[in-house]
Amino acid sequence: ICQVGEQRLEIVRFYRSFFASDATPIGFWDESEELLPFGIPYFGNGNTKRLQLASEALLEQGVLTSIYHVDVNRDMSQPNYQACLLLPCQQNISIDTFEEICRTVHANA
Repeated sequence: ICQVGEQRLEIVRFYRSFFASDATPIGFWDESEELLPFGIPYFGNGNTKRLQLASEALLEQGVLTSIYHVDVNRDMSQPNYQACLLLPCQQNISIDTFEEICRTVHANA
C-alpha cells in the first residue's frame, strides 16, 4: 500500500477501535475487509435526529458532513438504505483531528 493508503488505513483502524461494533450494522463491513475509503459511514443507533446533532457539532468544528443513506446490504437487488454520517477519511486528516471528530460524534450521536 502506498503512503496515502497507509494514512487512510491508520484512520480506518482507529475508527474501528474507537467505535468497536457500535458504528456499523452487523455484516456491513467485515473486519477482514481492508477498505481505504475517502469517507467512513457512521450509523450509530440509526437515530436521525442524533446524527443531525452530531453533524451540526462537527460543522461547528469546521468539519463538513451530512446525513447520507447507504445500502447496508451492499446489494443492488435487495437494498436496505440506512441513515449515517459520512466521516472524512482522507490522508490530509491527522489522526489527532480524526480522534476529535470521533469524540464529537460519540458525544452527540
